Amino acid sequence: MVSSIINVPLQNKKEEHNTYYCTVEKAVELPVGQYEHFKKNLLLDYDFIADNANAMYTDSSNIKHCLLVLNKNGEDGIIVYSAGQAFATYSAHIPYAREIYRLIQYPELDEFNTYMERTVDKYVQQAKTNNQDGIYRLLVDDIRSEFGDSLFNENVFLNVMQTRPEFEYVEFDGEEYFFKMEQEYANMSQSVSEKEMYPKGTRIELNVMNDPFAPVPSGTRGTVDYVDDMGQIHMRWDNGRTLALVPGEDSFRKLTDEEIIDELREQGRIVNLGDECEILLPEEPIDCSSMTYFDSLEYDCWDLVEKYCEHLGIHMIKEDGEAVVSFDIVKDIQERILDAVQDAGVELNFERQQSEDSGMIMGGM
Repeated sequence: MVSSIINVPLQNKKEEHNTYYCTVEKAVELPVGQYEHFKKNLLLDYDFIADNANAMYTDSSNIKHCLLVLNKNGEDGIIVYSAGQAFATYSAHIPYAREIYRLIQYPELDEFNTYMERTVDKYVQQAKTNNQDGIYRLLVDDIRSEFGDSLFNENVFLNVMQTRPEFEYVEFDGEEYFFKMEQEYANMSQSVSEKEMYPKGTRIELNVMNDPFAPVPSGTRGTVDYVDDMGQIHMRWDNGRTLALVPGEDSFRKLTDEEIIDELREQGRIVNLGDECEILLPEEPIDCSSMTYFDSLEYDCWDLVEKYCEHLGIHMIKEDGEAVVSFDIVKDIQERILDAVQDAGVELNFERQQSEDSGMIMGGM
């Protein structure tokens, strides 16, 4: 991608360039048409050059004091030294001359640019050195306490940081900067292996896969199946592919908890039981075969009851492992939960089962 274009008078096989030390004594702006005419006819006489002839001279240090001719509607310009003439005896095209002249007029801008550049470089290096597992946080007050308030600009700092190649993304909440490092700059904890970082079931979104033949498309999401001893992350991609991820070569990220919740809602895995209470439906059937009495509920079912009681503000005091709560309340909650789970398609098993330990028959509801 071309970020800027510099217009320069390239010359073929020139052995050397004669250069002069110059400073801008005065600037003159010309309308677009006049500037283009001047640029193409430098050796004609011009009143604006004649009127400013006294501003162009060579001082005792052999520095030429020049006239800067600017395009009124553009950024480039032509520096002129007339040597007492009414035409451009010496001249040079200066790309981005307006910006250069602005820095000459307002040296504090150059001071600000230098300060911000130095500040950005300092904290980029600090982020590369001190990030943990690719995450680095920086309080704006810490920057101000070190550099002072006079020059630091929060938004300029953020905008420049967001262009740096070391970061996947940068966020700012008004008090703290949050940096997510590109994978090649992330300092992963030696004690944390890929197997620990990406356990089975972890949801991942692919940024870019480094595969020249048939990569999984960028933006595809998938679920971790397992991580092998080489650290490769074997995936079950949502599009049916099973190509593994190679940390350090492929670029990817874990989904946030919020993104996972949104996915589960879209899949119908989260249902509302009323009173704005949502539960995540289990993928496996729930064993309810021992639900003869509420004090002997299967753990999975009782866990749902307990969560719903907590949502309704029912304080469940447990004594000797049993929750003390009204039977009628629990029964109503249990029925609402089981009805919602069944309506969502989760299988409930109420069949009698034989105990492996005693051979006793367990009664159903």
